[in-house]
Amino acid sequence: MKTIQFLLLILAVFLCANQAGAGEKIHYRIVPGQPNAHVLHIEMKAPVSQQDFTDFRMPAWRPGRYVTQNFARNVLKFHAHDENNLPLDFKKIDKDTWRVQSGSSKFVTAKYEYYANEFDAGNTYFDDREIYLNPITCLMYIPGRELEQVDLFVENKQDWPVASALNFEAQTGIFSAPIYHELADNPVVISAHLSRIKFTIDNTAHEIIMLGEYWYDENKIIADFKKMIEKSAEIFGEIPAKKYVFFFHLVDYRSSHGVEHKNSTSIVTGPANFHSSSYNRQFLGVTTHEYFHLWNVERIRPDVILHPDYSTEKYTETMWFFEGGTSYYTPLILRRAELITPEKFIKESASAINEYRKNYGRKVTSAAHSSFDTWTHSVGRTPPNSQLSFYLNGKIICMALDLEIRQRTKNDKSLDDVLRDLWLNYGKDGIGMPENGIQKSVEKIAGTSFNAFFNDYVYDTKTVDFERYLGYAGFEVVHDLKKDSSKTYTGLQLSGDKKQTIISNVTPHSPAWKAGIDIRDILIAINGRRIHPKNFKEFVGNFTAGDSLKISVLRKEYLREFTLKLESPPDETRTIKIIPMDKPNNLQAIIQKSWAGKINAN
Repeated sequence: MKTIQFLLLILAVFLCANQAGAGEKIHYRIVPGQPNAHVLHIEMKAPVSQQDFTDFRMPAWRPGRYVTQNFARNVLKFHAHDENNLPLDFKKIDKDTWRVQSGSSKFVTAKYEYYANEFDAGNTYFDDREIYLNPITCLMYIPGRELEQVDLFVENKQDWPVASALNFEAQTGIFSAPIYHELADNPVVISAHLSRIKFTIDNTAHEIIMLGEYWYDENKIIADFKKMIEKSAEIFGEIPAKKYVFFFHLVDYRSSHGVEHKNSTSIVTGPANFHSSSYNRQFLGVTTHEYFHLWNVERIRPDVILHPDYSTEKYTETMWFFEGGTSYYTPLILRRAELITPEKFIKESASAINEYRKNYGRKVTSAAHSSFDTWTHSVGRTPPNSQLSFYLNGKIICMALDLEIRQRTKNDKSLDDVLRDLWLNYGKDGIGMPENGIQKSVEKIAGTSFNAFFNDYVYDTKTVDFERYLGYAGFEVVHDLKKDSSKTYTGLQLSGDKKQTIISNVTPHSPAWKAGIDIRDILIAINGRRIHPKNFKEFVGNFTAGDSLKISVLRKEYLREFTLKLESPPDETRTIKIIPMDKPNNLQAIIQKSWAGKINAN
C-alpha cells in the first residue's frame, strides 16, 4: 500500500510538470504598499497548461483551523495579463475562484491587492513594523497544480531581518518550496523589530523569533525549550525537520493563540510577563502543544487533509486525537521534562476532569461527531450546551486510553507506543492515515480489542470512568471540599458586572431550566435583592436544597419573575481532586511512577 501511494504521488508530480512545462516554476511576488493602508500587491506568474483557461483560487480555509474563513474577502482589484503584458479576460466563477481566459498564451500572470489587517497567529498582517505572511491566507493557487514547484519574492527595500522555515536565498530574496502545500504551510516574518535566538538539537536547527519589547531570559528559554524538545522527540525517535522556527508575538493583552505548521509554529501570547510563574506555564504550554504538532497532525495526518482541496471542507472524525491528544501530551511532556512537578501535573489533570464533568455538551455530541462537525460547529457557532471542544474531550479520552493500555500490558506499552507506530506507518513516509488508523494502532500495540472503549467514548457520549482509569495508576478521585463546599444547585451561569448581569447559560434539566429562565435574560434581583456575579454564590449559599427563590429578570424589555426551587448539587457538578492511594499494589505503583512521576507523599 505504501509503495502504491508513493508511486501515485510521483506520477501526480510528473503529470503536473509535463502538463505545464518541465522545469517551469510558479512564481509569486509581493510588494508592500503604504503601511497604514495594510495592502500587499501580489502577483502570481505561471506557465499555461493545455486548457483554454487558467483558474486562480484563494483558499477558503487553512490547516490548523478547520472552519471556512473565506480569505477571498480580502482580495481587491484582480486582473491578469499574458507574457507580452496584454490583458486577459477573466470572470469570477465562485466565491474563491477567478477564471482567466489564457488561450494560447505561454504564461499568465494574475495580479491583485490583498488587505492584510487581521492580526492573530493564523492570518496575514502588514503595518509599519512588520510584514507577517501566512501564505495559505493570501497566495492563490491553480487547482490541480498544487504539486508543482513554487517560489516567492517579497520586496524588502528597507532590508529588514527575515525569518522563515522555508528555504531562503538571501542574495536574491527568494523563498522556495517543492510544492504549493509546503509554501502555504510556512509563515514568513520580515521586521526590523524581531529578535532571533538559535540553538541546535539532534542536527535540527531551531530558531526562536521574538516580536515585542518585553524582558526575557534567553538562556532560560533555550534551556527550557531543549528539555521540552528532547522529551517530545523521545516518543517518536527523531526530529523530522532540518530547521524549525518558533514565532512569538508578545502582546500586552490576554492571548494564547498558536497555529501549527509543518516546520514552524506561530504564537500570539500575552500579557507577556516572564517574571510571572503562571505566564511562564502558559508560554511553555502553548509552545509544547504546537511543537508536538510537528509530528501529530503535521506529519501523522488524516488522509483527507494530507494534500487537501482548500476550496471545500474536508471531513474527519479524528480531530479529538490530533488536537485532544496533543493537549493531553502537553502537560505530560512538561512533567517528563521536569518543567512542572508531578504534583502540578496531577492538579492540572484534575482541573481538566472538572471542566469535562461540568460541561453538559459532552452528553449531546460525541468526540467523533464534534471532530466531523468542526466546519459548522466551531466555537461561538453552536447551540448552547450541545458541544464539548474536541480539544478537551480528546484530552480526557487520551488520558483514559493511555492508562487503559498501560493496565492491559502491565505498563509494558503506552500511548507513546501508539504514536510511534502511527509515525512509522504513516507520518515518516508522508502517507495519510485512514479514519480507523488510531484504533487499529491501539489494538496492535495492546494486543486486544478496543471496540468497547472507542464505541463508548469516541463514537458515543458515555462519561469517562475516571475512578477506574486513575485507579490503574494508584490514584483516587475525591470531592474537593476546599474548592467546592456548595450545598445547593441552580444550573445558572452569570456574566457581566454590577451594572448589568446576564444569564450566560442555563444547564438543561437544572432548577433554572425547570423554572423557565433563559439565556440572555438580564438578572435584576433574587428575592428582591440586587444580585451580580460577585455576590451570587455567597447569596445562594445562605439557602438549602428545597428552598425557593424568586428570580426577577428583564427579557426583551419586559420584567419577568420566576420561582426557582433549589436542589442538591448533582455529582458531576462537584469539584474533584486526585490523590494517591495509601497502599497501591505493585502494578499501580509502577504505572503511577511511569505516568505521573514520583509523587511527594506530603
